[in-house]
Amino acid sequence: MNTLNGRVKLSYFAEGMSKYFDHTIYKFGTAKLTNKHGKYYLNIPVTYDVEESNISDICNVVGIDRGINFVVAT
Repeated sequence: MNTLNGRVKLSYFAEGMSKYFDHTIYKFGTAKLTNKHGKYYLNIPVTYDVEESNISDICNVVGIDRGINFVVAT
C-alpha cells in the first residue's frame, strides 16, 4: 500500500472472500484505509445489480437505521 511515507506491506485476512472479487459481476469503488482500536481495515464499496422483486412475493418489511457506528443495522 502506498502511503505518504513510502510503500508499506501489510498482511490481510481474505478467507472465503475470493468469490466477491469477480470484476465481471461486481463494480468496485475507491478503497479507504481506516484504523480502529489499533487494527487497520480496508473498506471497499461494491455495487451489485439484483433483479427487481415482485411485490406479491414480499410478506415482511424491515426498517433500516444507517447509524454512525454501523453501516447498516436492522
